[in-house]
Amino acid sequence: MIYDLPQPTVIDVIFRSYLQEALHVSESKLRNIVEHSVDGVVVVDPDGCIVMWNSGQERITGIPAGEALGQQIWDVQFALTPTPRQDVLDRDQLRERFHGFLQAANGDRPPPSIELEIAHTTGDRRIVQQFAFVIPTVDGHRVGFVFRDVTDLRQTTKNLLRRNAELNLLNRINRVLASSLDLQQVRKTVLKEVIHLLDTSEASIWLMDEGCGELVCIQSLNR
Repeated sequence: MIYDLPQPTVIDVIFRSYLQEALHVSESKLRNIVEHSVDGVVVVDPDGCIVMWNSGQERITGIPAGEALGQQIWDVQFALTPTPRQDVLDRDQLRERFHGFLQAANGDRPPPSIELEIAHTTGDRRIVQQFAFVIPTVDGHRVGFVFRDVTDLRQTTKNLLRRNAELNLLNRINRVLASSLDLQQVRKTVLKEVIHLLDTSEASIWLMDEGCGELVCIQSLNR
C-alpha cells in the first residue's frame, strides 16, 4: 500500500541535508554516520545495484547487509512487498520508480516522500516512510534512501482515534438514554451507532435469560 505524503517536515529536510553533506566527507566517516542511524539508509548506484545497506535497514526489513549488497534495488523492494500486493506491483514498476528518482537529479524539486507497507522477513507488516535524495559523485549520480519505521506511531494514532470514537459513541448513547423512555427505540439507536462505529452491516443485542441460562436476542438491526 502506497500513500502520497505531505511535504517533508523541517526535520526531514534537515536530516536529508545532513546526509547529503555527509556524503562529501570520507567514505569511512560516512559509513560511521549511517551505521549509527536509527533509520534505514540505503545507497544505490546508477545501475540500481545496492552499495550501502546499514544496520538500521537490517532491523527494519530483517534482511542482512550481506544479502542486500550487490542486488538490484527493485528486486529487494519486490521481495519486501506483501504477497497480496505483488500481484499488482511488479518489478518493472519498481524499476521505473527508481529511474524516476535518478531523473529528479536534473530537476529543482527532490523526489516525493512516500509511505510503504513492507513485509519483514519474520512475516510482520511494517509501515515505513521513504525519503529519496540524489547524490552527485565522480562516478555519476547515486540515489540515497532513508527509511523510517512509523508502524508504532501509526498504531498509536489509530488506537487514539478509535478510543476517541468510542467515547463519542458513549456520549451519544447517554444523550439518547436521557432523552427517551422508549427502550426499544433506545436499543435501535444504540445499534445504529455501533454499526456506524464498527463499519459493519448488522448488529444485535443479547441478554442472558436467567430462567433458561441461555443468551436471547432482544434487539437486532438489518437482520
